[in-house]
Amino acid sequence: MTVGSAGKLYRQDRILPEETTVLCITGNGLKTTDVLAGVYEIERPIAPKLAEFEKYLNETLDTVEVADERADAISA
Repeated sequence: MTVGSAGKLYRQDRILPEETTVLCITGNGLKTTDVLAGVYEIERPIAPKLAEFEKYLNETLDTVEVADERADAISA
């Protein structure tokens, strides 16, 4: 049962507030990326390696810091 389904059942009084309800989320979200379509820019794929992630993260943080510095310079 997903959190959304549980909320719907709660609003329908099919799950009662005085009851204990346990939700088991077993997925990783990779199958439900369609809900994010159009919300975020598509990023370049990286290999499933920690070093690749760290490289991507450092590149991304550097880009954000440069953009922040430019915004500060413009507003000054």
